[in-house]
Amino acid sequence: MDKKFDCILGMPWLQRHRPEIDWVNRSIKRLTTAEETVLAHLDTNHIWWMDVSADVAATQVPR
Repeated sequence: MDKKFDCILGMPWLQRHRPEIDWVNRSIKRLTTAEETVLAHLDTNHIWWMDVSADVAATQVPR
């Protein structure tokens, strides 16, 4: 798996898995029974970030 790209996580996934997000170290950890699965470690150098655009339909989420 190529580790040079950011990932986009949707609200349903975030609500279901409730990951621990470390904004300072730019990492996301999904708490498992062992609490050790690192899902992403984002590069701080924006030069390597890929530009992506997508057309999506807007939907309103119930609050």
